[in-house]
Amino acid sequence: MYGQEIWVANLTPPLSGDYDQNGVVDGADFLTWQRILGTAGTATLATGDADGDKNVTGADLAVWRTQFGSGA
Repeated sequence: MYGQEIWVANLTPPLSGDYDQNGVVDGADFLTWQRILGTAGTATLATGDADGDKNVTGADLAVWRTQFGSGA
C-alpha cells in the first residue's frame, strides 16, 4: 500500500439547530437562540439563525425544536 492515500469524508449534513456547532442540538443552543432573539439582518448560525435569513425569530426556534436531541 505504499504510495496510496485514503480519504475519508464526513457526508453528514450539519445540523442547522446546532448553533455552537459542537455536533449536538441541545439546551446550550436554545440559550444562544434565546439571548439573540429579535436580531434582524445580521444574524448567523452561531447567533441562532437556523434558516439562513439573517434574522433570529420563532422560525429558528422551530428548526431547533425539530432537531433537539440530534447529533453525535
